[in-house]
Amino acid sequence: MYLGLFAIEPECESIHLSDWPVADPALESNDAETLGRVLVEIATAVRRFKSERNLPLGTEIGGYN
Repeated sequence: MYLGLFAIEPECESIHLSDWPVADPALESNDAETLGRVLVEIATAVRRFKSERNLPLGTEIGGYN
């Protein structure tokens, strides 16, 4: 999957032989970092809610209190 979608070097034979990716500093921002932390907190709260009620992760939670 990596080779088909993400490999930059066409002669690359394996992900194990590829160069380590380099982050693009232009994509970094404090707002993105804050949003990422908030999204992790939301996902954690939803997983905890479902776990406490023995609900599968795929269960929609709209009607639960």
